[in-house]
Amino acid sequence: MNRIIGLMSGTSCDGLDICCCEIEGNFTRTKVDIIAFESFNYDVELRKKLQKLTSGNVNVSEIARANVYLAREFAKYCNEFIKKYELKKSIDLIVSHGQTIFHDATNNDNEFYPRCTLQIGDGDYISYLTGIPVLSDIRMKDMAAGGQGAPMVVYADYVLFSSKKENVGLQNIGGIGNVTLMEATSSVNDIISFDTGPGNVLIDWACNEYFEKSYDDSGEIAASGLINSKLLDFLWLVEKDYFDISPPKTTGKEVRYNEAYFEQIKEFIQKEDINRNDVITTITRFTSETMVKSYEKTGRIPDVLYVSGGGAKNKTLIIMINSQLKDTKVKTLGTLWQDAKEAVAFAIIGNEYLHGHFSNVKNVTGAENEVILGKYSLSK
Repeated sequence: MNRIIGLMSGTSCDGLDICCCEIEGNFTRTKVDIIAFESFNYDVELRKKLQKLTSGNVNVSEIARANVYLAREFAKYCNEFIKKYELKKSIDLIVSHGQTIFHDATNNDNEFYPRCTLQIGDGDYISYLTGIPVLSDIRMKDMAAGGQGAPMVVYADYVLFSSKKENVGLQNIGGIGNVTLMEATSSVNDIISFDTGPGNVLIDWACNEYFEKSYDDSGEIAASGLINSKLLDFLWLVEKDYFDISPPKTTGKEVRYNEAYFEQIKEFIQKEDINRNDVITTITRFTSETMVKSYEKTGRIPDVLYVSGGGAKNKTLIIMINSQLKDTKVKTLGTLWQDAKEAVAFAIIGNEYLHGHFSNVKNVTGAENEVILGKYSLSK
């Protein structure tokens, strides 16, 4: 049995999730118990810095300094977590996803523009400052094997949620939405998983732009407005190029959902003079449609859909998803798993590393081979 801490800082740039798991066995024999979980919210200044880093308008020195600064912050949060839950002597490994500041998985004929990814929060710093070995830079080995380096949580989805009796879907709604679709009795290489498009990113942008709020708490604003058909059609026009791509595919704030993307939506809203409540309602509806229509496009409508991530707390978004899936049981994971799922997924990747076992799903990422993910940093 291994005790592993998983760290996850997602595209929303709002905080660090830390989860300590006891993991027995590996691959299809994996059993996970969550020992402790906590979310550490970033202060406003750090959130702004991270959002700037993901905007693309930064220089190399800013990235290099942020790589160290964020590692120190991660280590500080880890040490607080370990002390609070009295875990110091029992941790075998910390797995840190890091903060993605750039991820581009598009094919390019120019050899100087290969697929690439960059997560900051240096593993050596974290391991030295915590005194615990760290696994980091999780995505790069899959890219080296010809994959997109995403999605990574799909491996954990399979070992934890696959079923012999029903078709299962797992929709994570962070900044970006991503789904895993598994048919009953499917093997790991039969899975379909990809980024469906926007998760919270458009809703959060609109809440900030029109209400000076960082997000729509429980979907209350979306519940107060009406769907504007012109705006909904325009959003689909803007999103069509990504939606039309067949899996495997990934996307992100740094290459798509950025200021240029938002600006064209803002101009349309101004031109049509759309009520601000209707803006949130329509964007929420659009977000739900990108997910459901993505399932329909694959031909794999799940019997049960488990929703996790921050977006699972948006009641209006969940109602909209549910209304489009008449024959599917839509369930949100329990509050603990809802919040901790991605951190647990990276802890599982660390467990596979310790077992010398692959943890990418090559038919999902497009990699040529199954590979062991991550770079290992000794604590001394």
